[in-house]
Amino acid sequence: MKPDNVILWLIGLSFVGFLIGLVGKNTNNHKKKSFRFESFFTWISIVSVTTLIILAFLYTILYT
Repeated sequence: MKPDNVILWLIGLSFVGFLIGLVGKNTNNHKKKSFRFESFFTWISIVSVTTLIILAFLYTILYT
């Protein structure tokens, strides 16, 4: 695989992680009795968005 394809795959995976964080945070809110998993999904979203921004910036610098 070329390095640009690897970066694009990582961007895609970080986007999927962001979506998992959003869906996990907003699913079954009316049934929750504690918020311990909500903070876990918040951290997944934060890490995914940060990775997505860094990789997108790196891709634009290197390959455009």
